[in-house]
Amino acid sequence: MEKIKYNSLENILSISIVYHNNDDYLETVLAQVLPIFREAQIHVFLIDNASTDQTSKILDRLVLVDDPWITRVLSQQNLGFGRAHNLVLDRIHSRYHLICNPDILLEDVSPLTECLAFMDGMPDVGLSTVRLLNPDGSLQPANKRYPNVLDHFLRRFCKGIQWPLVRRRMESYEMRDVGYDMIVDVPQATGAFMMVRTDLLKSVGGFDPRYFLYFEDADLCRKIQQTHRTVYYPYASAIHFWGRAAHKHLKTGKIFVESGIRYFNKWGWKFI
Repeated sequence: MEKIKYNSLENILSISIVYHNNDDYLETVLAQVLPIFREAQIHVFLIDNASTDQTSKILDRLVLVDDPWITRVLSQQNLGFGRAHNLVLDRIHSRYHLICNPDILLEDVSPLTECLAFMDGMPDVGLSTVRLLNPDGSLQPANKRYPNVLDHFLRRFCKGIQWPLVRRRMESYEMRDVGYDMIVDVPQATGAFMMVRTDLLKSVGGFDPRYFLYFEDADLCRKIQQTHRTVYYPYASAIHFWGRAAHKHLKTGKIFVESGIRYFNKWGWKFI
């Protein structure tokens, strides 16, 4: 398939990034990606989700008030991941919209244009994600099969245990048996990098606002899969710092469990 070239991504791609207390890596990431977005003429929405650290000041310093490509959005309260992204749902008029984590680092615009060209040639694909790498360049296995209770219990309480049963379950859940070297339909794409057809994203209502954090990406994939495919595209990559807050703090662990219950109540309980 001949590669499509884009002289400008204006009206083709928009991006939303939600920030909440991300000053530990924010300046490093934004200093690299903002020039890429501006040069490609991508309309980017930077959503400050009621940060209480230095995030707002860093954004003030790096984003000009009259920047034609960057729009600041300030929420007075922490709405959670999905609801914060939904704030711009009525303001985007692109062909595709990228839902992107603040800890995603790009070296240039090519991962975006590669993904766009793939979706332009595959009208049945409603959402795509790319190969995510750790900062050291190693693969981050971000693709997932549909959630079930056992796998999430093992991920929460048995991480690092090398029992054969646990290891096989985790490898299967992360689709390691399929691998990360070919285009493949992925039941649960990561919310860290989701490129979605904008009209489709709007038609499903964006993220379900009942999720504060966690499982909202799995839920969005399920809604999109009612009419389109959700696909992993391995020929484009991005670095993802990946904080894994649910495994570090009791509060976020509680939110994780609550979101899991909400997801299974909605889509059906699957225990194994």
